Amino acid sequence: MITNEEDPSSTCSQTWVYDVFPSFRGEDTREGFTGNLYNTLHQRGVRTFIDDEKLKRGVRETSTKQGLLQLQKTLLGDTLGDKDFSLRDVKEGMERIQHGLLQKKVLIVLDDVDQLEQLQMLVEKDWFGTGSTIIVTTRDKHLLTAHDIDIKYEMKVLDDHEALELFCWSAFKNEIPDEGFEEISARAVQYSSNLPYWL
Repeated sequence: MITNEEDPSSTCSQTWVYDVFPSFRGEDTREGFTGNLYNTLHQRGVRTFIDDEKLKRGVRETSTKQGLLQLQKTLLGDTLGDKDFSLRDVKEGMERIQHGLLQKKVLIVLDDVDQLEQLQMLVEKDWFGTGSTIIVTTRDKHLLTAHDIDIKYEMKVLDDHEALELFCWSAFKNEIPDEGFEEISARAVQYSSNLPYWL
């Protein structure tokens, strides 16, 4: 929900209220896209909710270990600010998401989706307010087509130089490896298929 609490013609500063929920941070994105999105929004004063730190993986693993009902509770609890509620089943969760968020403009990030059922029970297009954005990361692009997701962006794998630089920033806080660690750093990046955050 974005609301302008001041008259736009006023010379006073405007106050905006955002509800943002980057959810389901998998280990391979915690320090990447989702983590950076959360940090950037938070630093700019955007009211940002993040899922329970105990959920260490994305939708796939959380869904397998804790079930879709827990994912629905997390989504509802954080976006509506009410943690003290119960859901009988996923059907009730779907109804609560639809009715609770219908008038809200939200940004939801679902990381590591691997089943169509996860999308169907968490994010149908007509459940959210006008202007809402849902970002889904998955390794199975057929899920996006099956759920009628219109805009798709395929991530490109980093080239060797970019992957090594990203690894070095994480490991050494510098764009190049420390002296004596050049060869092992290159092997680590190669081992990760140029996706160093998988390490």
